[in-house]
Amino acid sequence: MSLKARELPPEEWSRLQGTDLDSTWPLLSPNRATVIVVENEDGLIVGTWAILSIIHTEGLGVAPPYQHRGRVARLLLREGAKVMRRLGVTSFVTGAETCEMADYLDRMGGTEIPLRFFSVPIEGRLARVTKE
Repeated sequence: MSLKARELPPEEWSRLQGTDLDSTWPLLSPNRATVIVVENEDGLIVGTWAILSIIHTEGLGVAPPYQHRGRVARLLLREGAKVMRRLGVTSFVTGAETCEMADYLDRMGGTEIPLRFFSVPIEGRLARVTKE
């Protein structure tokens, strides 16, 4: 069985439909993501991995006396959106510590990501398994 790994150019990203990147690839920006695939001898994609540069935000919060009024949050979001647009960002990842914040992010059009995140060093054990 012949397998080949390669970077998948953005013009071929639609081939990711039906893979583990099915719901992710339409959100990727070619200038902030690289997709690696493994194809079998028939050109069928049998493995995927997206390497992306993401914007992760933290600490979106409003002091208790100013909560539930909307103005402070709107000002923060407006200014933050200006910064992200300037950086060419089309979406961001953030966390919600409270149900209220989760509801707010949901109302803003956010999508909950049901994953556990890990920080994996590329040296050490990964370096040992990836040596050619």
